[in-house]
Amino acid sequence: MRKNKFLLTALATLGLLASSCEDAYNITQPGEVNDPDVVYTSIDNLEYGLNGVYAVFSTASEIEFTSIFTDETSIGIQNGGQGLISGLYNFNLNSGSDAPQAIWQSNYLLINFANRLMVAAEKFKTDNPYYWEVNPDDTQDVLDEKLDVTSRYDNVIAQLYGLRAYAYMDLVSWFSTDPADDSALGVMLLDFVPADDYSTFLPRVTNGEIYALIDSDIQKALDIYSTSASPILTSTYYVSEDFLYALKLRELVYRKKYQDAVTLFASNEIPMGTSPYPLQNTLDGYISQLGDVTAEESIFKIACVTGDFQVGSYWNSSSSTVDGAPFFEISRSLYNAYGSSDIRMQPDAIIDSSSLIMSAAQLAIASNGTYRNNDILVVNKYPGNEAQGDRLLNDLKVFTIGELVLLRAEALAGIGNLNGTATTSAAYWVRRLRNYRTGINTAVTFADQTDAFSVIQDERRKELAFMGMRYLDIKRLGPVTGKGVDRYSLDCAPYGSCTLSATDYRFTMPIPNTEIIANPSIQGQQNPGY
Repeated sequence: MRKNKFLLTALATLGLLASSCEDAYNITQPGEVNDPDVVYTSIDNLEYGLNGVYAVFSTASEIEFTSIFTDETSIGIQNGGQGLISGLYNFNLNSGSDAPQAIWQSNYLLINFANRLMVAAEKFKTDNPYYWEVNPDDTQDVLDEKLDVTSRYDNVIAQLYGLRAYAYMDLVSWFSTDPADDSALGVMLLDFVPADDYSTFLPRVTNGEIYALIDSDIQKALDIYSTSASPILTSTYYVSEDFLYALKLRELVYRKKYQDAVTLFASNEIPMGTSPYPLQNTLDGYISQLGDVTAEESIFKIACVTGDFQVGSYWNSSSSTVDGAPFFEISRSLYNAYGSSDIRMQPDAIIDSSSLIMSAAQLAIASNGTYRNNDILVVNKYPGNEAQGDRLLNDLKVFTIGELVLLRAEALAGIGNLNGTATTSAAYWVRRLRNYRTGINTAVTFADQTDAFSVIQDERRKELAFMGMRYLDIKRLGPVTGKGVDRYSLDCAPYGSCTLSATDYRFTMPIPNTEIIANPSIQGQQNPGY
């Protein structure tokens, strides 16, 4: 979500306003340049445009929706109707709800921006063949200049492929009834720039067609990184080779292509819990990740700077403390899932140290009123960036090494490699993550594959809390494990929304009304139940 002054000019070709209002808005200010053929005349400007694409990349809507709709949160002490008036906390989800529209539009905006910059980049390359021509008379200075431009160009293109692939993977995960079924309906395939934004109508295509584009984009990006003279990106804020491998691994596991995932883990090893992505096994180390003091566990995260949306404000008004007016709190069922030695649920980790925590004996006899006023578990997953002086504002972690450890465990369980102490068993990776987070190194043994998936689902709930993953994990694994939304009795009884089966139709997002109304090609392709 980086902001930069070039965003409006770099991406000014987006046709987002109706032509009937053209006289009202089509006013050119002094110094304003809206022609992409003029804007993208240098490699510097292409890189500015890439920053503009990153500026629209966000997972905030997924994080908010998942935390409220599932069992990650409970109604907070200062709740003024949030999640209740909309019905979201009561599982009210339909094609007019905010979340489907936000997730759909956010991803297609990212795709649209990426597509348009790809076209502009190709135009730049066509108009400037000089940089790609081989001339025996070139001096070393000229060769260096050409290498600089072409390698930076390749870098831009590779990142655009990676960003577009991510957006499509996210869309399929949320809007397809079964992301593991290539023949099921996916989403709209937009890999070009429409000649007219208001007369191009696209239907949903199969998941298989979407995955073909995802796989192609990932491979093209990897090929560029393997052959280009451009330095390999290592920053957690940009699409790197590790980003691409993490995305591919997530895709394969979500598609239940477990053997392919196991093979990819073996052939393209991302270090599991060691440098450059060491798993944290101390409270201070874990807390430093949340506050963005360090980033060792992050393979990729979205930078959030002063002026960006404060994701922590989804749950707290002014700060992640009892006095910060929390209108959503950590659910009791999530809190209870962690053991007493787990660093993730220690004071000032996921839960703030100011929280009021009732004992098991107190809970056993608590009334609704007593519980509400005396068990206040404050969400602290996004406490704010102290270096920037921003409360509730932190980077959005997209790929972490903790997720990859559990993807590896899931893939191994999927091919039946359940137990043992070797790295080729699912039990090894579950035990390793638990050891780092709790200090307990007890052997893990699964009764069968269903048991393994059940344990992995539980581990993902703890490791990836408040990262927008719980909804999709229930959707993917819940029908096998029998585990859906399961709220603590005192969190749900007053509202009549305690459980939701993993097989419920609401674990697939509806196509938003805005798309259904505007796009005749998608009418009749709404998901079941809506």
